[in-house]
Amino acid sequence: MSYQPSQGPDRRLLSPRAEPARGLMSAAIIVAAVFAAREVVEAGLSWPAQDHMAVVANTDATNVFVTLYDLVNLLWLPTLIGAYVVTCRWLYRVRVNAEILNPDVHYGRRRWWVWAGWVVPFVNLGMPYEIVRDASKDPHNKPTAPRINAWWTCLLLAFFIDCLGVSAISIQADAAVDEAYADLGLVQTANAVLYVVALVLWIRIIRRIDRLQNELMVAAR
Repeated sequence: MSYQPSQGPDRRLLSPRAEPARGLMSAAIIVAAVFAAREVVEAGLSWPAQDHMAVVANTDATNVFVTLYDLVNLLWLPTLIGAYVVTCRWLYRVRVNAEILNPDVHYGRRRWWVWAGWVVPFVNLGMPYEIVRDASKDPHNKPTAPRINAWWTCLLLAFFIDCLGVSAISIQADAAVDEAYADLGLVQTANAVLYVVALVLWIRIIRRIDRLQNELMVAAR
């Protein structure tokens, strides 16, 4: 009886396969909504908080107490980290799927920029936009939806309003300027409005990317 060498496992079984990202997509929407909701609550609490801060600043009061605004402000970092981790996991899965399902598409950045692009200083002013734009590439070469531009513009405006507005208020407060906190509510409200608009656009962007990937998966079967 002749010996037949083993052919080994089927290479098709060893090739990478695209995995549905529906669960991560839902999680990305949830964490974005939580982050935006925190901004809205903070904006609402900032109006009475600015009055309290003005009273404390204009008197020698020593019984300074923590306001609800302060407590909600403490949630900023945890919600930001949660949104970052979940969103990057979803975007990374989308990127891997896209490379498997549509290998002919060229991407200007490597995969690891999906994670690094949000945190590297100065680079993060434009890299996340590129990442999402690449994830939104249509295999049928349809133009990318303009809502991505609007979404990123809202986030950049919110970022600069928060940084410049709050910094200006802090500088005025340190210099004992009268009415230093008069614009706190306005700054936080403008911020919250921009984040809500960005959230609505982001949900539409996420759903579009999910739909495009589902079309690719169906075509690959």
